[in-house]
Amino acid sequence: MGAFGLKRSLFWLVVVASWWITSASIIVFADELASSKVSRAAADAATSVQQEPDAASPPPAAKWQYNGFVDAGYLLDFNHPANHLFRDRSTTFKVDELDLNMAGAGVKKLASETSRWGMELAMQVGKDSENFGFSPTAPNVSGSDWLRHFGLADVSYLAPVGKGLTLQAGLFNSLIGYDSLYAKDNFTYTRPWAGDYTPYLMFGVYGPHQSNTALEFWRFFSDTMTEWKRDPLTMAFELQIGTERVDAPGNPSALWMSAQLPVHRIVHGPWSVTARPEVAWDREGRWTGSVQFVKAVTGTLEYKLSYRKTTTIARLEYRFDDSRGKGGGFFRGAEVSPGVIALTPTQHLLIFGLIVGFNSQ
Repeated sequence: MGAFGLKRSLFWLVVVASWWITSASIIVFADELASSKVSRAAADAATSVQQEPDAASPPPAAKWQYNGFVDAGYLLDFNHPANHLFRDRSTTFKVDELDLNMAGAGVKKLASETSRWGMELAMQVGKDSENFGFSPTAPNVSGSDWLRHFGLADVSYLAPVGKGLTLQAGLFNSLIGYDSLYAKDNFTYTRPWAGDYTPYLMFGVYGPHQSNTALEFWRFFSDTMTEWKRDPLTMAFELQIGTERVDAPGNPSALWMSAQLPVHRIVHGPWSVTARPEVAWDREGRWTGSVQFVKAVTGTLEYKLSYRKTTTIARLEYRFDDSRGKGGGFFRGAEVSPGVIALTPTQHLLIFGLIVGFNSQ
């Protein structure tokens, strides 16, 4: 089978898998609706016989948690670019080579009623820590070379308000975006286009993406997410819309839109599959650095093994991207001139990922 035939076979395999997952979900939802009343009745019966906790028992001691992980991957690019780059990406951006994409370690103390102060601290290294926080249009903050090695650095306080109000300050996980910076926390090994161009982490207050700080040049952004979980199925939908007026002659407006529909299904035991179609449109190239409209589909087969306090995740993934527009395309082949590599509108990737983690909890 030639390279073109293999690409076409992989593409149709993902399409058929997506159809199978979605069709199977209808059966799952129907079965769950039929059994929901029985499940609720059983839960009510179990609740009715639970005993009240012993008021004389001492409060549990505050627990500290420790964790660490190593994430290595190989992205086989059928375009075989000489520079080994997945163009316009900030995570898993190296292809045709084995890379340590991320390794991290952290410590955490959760705030509770018995110990109201909490904290998180996590450090990281690897390819995915090199470019994930940088914008193609905004200047880098001072100290970014060492700040990028911090994954988390925050304190929290559980205030005695109502049933508890948690206040958090510092560097913490972003409220924007469905996907995490860390592949171990996602259904797929590679992140969607929407993930790489919205913040994975948040810290303090940040202003506009331009040197002119007038309010009219600030970026306005909307991120809508919905998720539906019914074991063994998880479905989600995310829609992003962003716009800003550019401080340039004529003050043109820039627009970014993206959407994704990940569908994840546990097949049996440690085996699961995921299908994720997505689109992204960078009309003026202010988000990705290139004027382009991208269509992509990703299919992932995962094996997840938990043993004591360790978790091992192995993933086999196929990804197809199609980028069109004035600045669209992906690197292909050897240099056509010093430092210049030709572009092609499509890219097929076959991805192997291995993640090993430890958690003291």
